[in-house]
Amino acid sequence: MQGWLFHAGTLFLGFVSCGLLAVRIRRAKIVGTTASPELFCVASQASGQVGKGERPLPYFPAPVTENQSWEPSHKLLQLILDNIPQYVFWKDRHSIYQGCNRNFALAAGVGEPENIVGKNDHDLAWANEESDWYRKCDREVMDSGIALYHIAESQLRADGKKTWIDTNKIPLHDAAGKVIGILGTYEDITERKLVEENLAKALKDAEQAREKIDAILKSMTDGLLAVDTEGRIQLMNRVAEKIAGIAPDSGLARPLEKVIAEKGLVEQIGRTLKGKGRGKPLEWKVYDPSSGKNKTLLALTSKVKNHRGEVTGTLTLLRDVTREREVDRMKNEFIATAAHELRTPLTTLMGFSEILMKPEEFGIGGEEQKRQFVAAIHESARRLNLIVSDLLDLSRVQSGRMISLHRVPWDITALLREQVRKYRSEKKLHTFTCAFPEQAVPLLIDPAKLEQVADNLISNAVKFSAAGTTVHVSGEIIGDTFQVTVTDQGMGMTAEQVERAFDKFYRVDTSDTAPEGLGLGMAIAKNIIEAHGGRIWLESEVCAGTRACFSLKLPQSSPTTDGDKNLPDKKGDLL
Repeated sequence: MQGWLFHAGTLFLGFVSCGLLAVRIRRAKIVGTTASPELFCVASQASGQVGKGERPLPYFPAPVTENQSWEPSHKLLQLILDNIPQYVFWKDRHSIYQGCNRNFALAAGVGEPENIVGKNDHDLAWANEESDWYRKCDREVMDSGIALYHIAESQLRADGKKTWIDTNKIPLHDAAGKVIGILGTYEDITERKLVEENLAKALKDAEQAREKIDAILKSMTDGLLAVDTEGRIQLMNRVAEKIAGIAPDSGLARPLEKVIAEKGLVEQIGRTLKGKGRGKPLEWKVYDPSSGKNKTLLALTSKVKNHRGEVTGTLTLLRDVTREREVDRMKNEFIATAAHELRTPLTTLMGFSEILMKPEEFGIGGEEQKRQFVAAIHESARRLNLIVSDLLDLSRVQSGRMISLHRVPWDITALLREQVRKYRSEKKLHTFTCAFPEQAVPLLIDPAKLEQVADNLISNAVKFSAAGTTVHVSGEIIGDTFQVTVTDQGMGMTAEQVERAFDKFYRVDTSDTAPEGLGLGMAIAKNIIEAHGGRIWLESEVCAGTRACFSLKLPQSSPTTDGDKNLPDKKGDLL
């Protein structure tokens, strides 16, 4: 056994000298009483004289005389093995330990190297699963005859410390090429493993942070543009690229002036980089090929500083404010229109009331003329009341509140017939027709609010159609809904006008000759219908008239409460 240990130890001397048993062991340096050709074959393989997967070449030593002793060399070899930083061991074909160095003995908890002889991995300090793994690797090396290098594995040491090791296992062959055991060496890589784990965690955290930033940048509705002190673009999200009209990622690292056509923005960023204060908001218009119209852009630029307070670049927020500016314009028009709409009936009120107060002075004496003046005052008051009602409804809509409803069972067809009758008597320049089911259609509605909607739709049909044309109001049951349609023969609307018709303050015609109104009617009508759980929409083409429609759900069962008194007798009610 000692001879076997010596020759295996001699092999390790060469292994340690270059890290992986890469030294050639020469026959002249080996002395021992039991030297065998097999061990020299092992030494030849470990020294690199045999290629990976090849059979070792036999290497027979010269005879050793009985007077020669291997003991001094053995002690020297063990001394060398015990003073190297690596952990060294060797096993026979059954994974029984035949020797090791002091580092390995301490890690295994056996004290001195000679105490390892005859033990297996399950006899040592390792965890059971580690012992099973070590023996599995041993078996793989011995069955294949091929070395395994840099096996990263864990090891529970005798002192209770859990470590990570980098292991090499090399098969030992006899002269006939038969595997007779394995050599092993490893290094403690716990610190390196911890560094790698920390780096991996930091990399993962950085990747997650980058993904979050990317997600934020992609979900932003505003453009974001980051420029360094050299004036080169370092970050540009998709919205900013779209605003600039460039392909994705094509602006990165390029000079700002080569990417952004707006000179004002380039100058603003340049001033900010030079430390001349935070850039003022900048607005400009650009042509949008997709819509064929100009759009308004707003840019806000600020400096970016590092932890030392040094300017490292600028960050610019780009926002498409076309819609906001259009709303501002409509609000301004609304204020002007509201003032005009209020002034007209107020002028009438003041004028006719003054005449009635001093009839003699104005030569008014007949009762019929006085009644006409009173009627004009009443009509002006009615118009004022409608304007105030619209403004109150607008206030509710603006605050996010639904228009309050007072629902009762009501025949929707009777309500619509009454509206048509009113317009027929008041608007003599148009023809009004209607078509409704003969039977009552009771719905749970707020009659006053539905009258407001019907009045708005019919009045719009009158406003935007020429004298002598027909306005047709119809109602029909479609599935589980009752649909109302007001059809005119007017000028019609463009697709854009149809899309925006329900916007607050929007008016189709804003010229001086435009029909009266605040531009709130359709927005309020939409709010009323939706508060009833219904739907409202427009169908129109230029020069082909307009169909204004809304639908309301039919009740599960016909209302039979006190509201039945609101269901009029249909005799003689058809128009």
